[in-house]
Amino acid sequence: MKILKFILILCLLLTLNNVSSGSSIESSKENNTLSSSLDSTTETSLDSSTINNDNNTTYTNYTCTENESCKLEIEVCLKTLGSGSDGKDKKSDDNCNCNCDCECHKKNNSTTSSTNSNCVPRESLKIKLLPTLVNSWDNFTQFDITIENGSDRNIKQIYIGYDESLSLRDDKSLWNMVISDSKENILILPQYQQTINSMSNYTFGYIKSGNNPAQLIINEIILE
Repeated sequence: MKILKFILILCLLLTLNNVSSGSSIESSKENNTLSSSLDSTTETSLDSSTINNDNNTTYTNYTCTENESCKLEIEVCLKTLGSGSDGKDKKSDDNCNCNCDCECHKKNNSTTSSTNSNCVPRESLKIKLLPTLVNSWDNFTQFDITIENGSDRNIKQIYIGYDESLSLRDDKSLWNMVISDSKENILILPQYQQTINSMSNYTFGYIKSGNNPAQLIINEIILE
């Protein structure tokens, strides 16, 4: 009888031990599965992040940097046809090497520029010169020129190119703009006119010989 009880107790202990071992194995398997699942999730997340970063990089390829001449924060793209040898995020556009927020803009052949195209910021294409005939005499004509700023930014300075067609009657026949001392054949804003605000106009005028308005073109704009 005692031997039978001993055998039953031994069997019970062995059974309990097997159950405990099985639970440990299952728990280990579950932990391994969970760990594998977490590793897989982390890897997928990292891959997704890398893809997103690549997309952002592609999307912002034409964002200006300090090493590029086109700077969104202060001035227009100064690159002209054939320039841009540094190779930073350039794109070809109508024979212009434009970058950043710039695009090719055809110039009038009558200007003093050595090229017929250059790169200008897209915002500046919303800035126009609108001539109006004000008065005329036998040999002279008066014109007003409205600078229309249809862009979202203020104009800090504008450089308007002219040629021999701007034959002023005398040195007092130009107002609200002045001839630049540092740039040849360029009109600039006078000192008393600091800015041309966004979505506003500024008018200057001149009296010249002949009946036709002078050939004027925007060569450069500094935006705030």
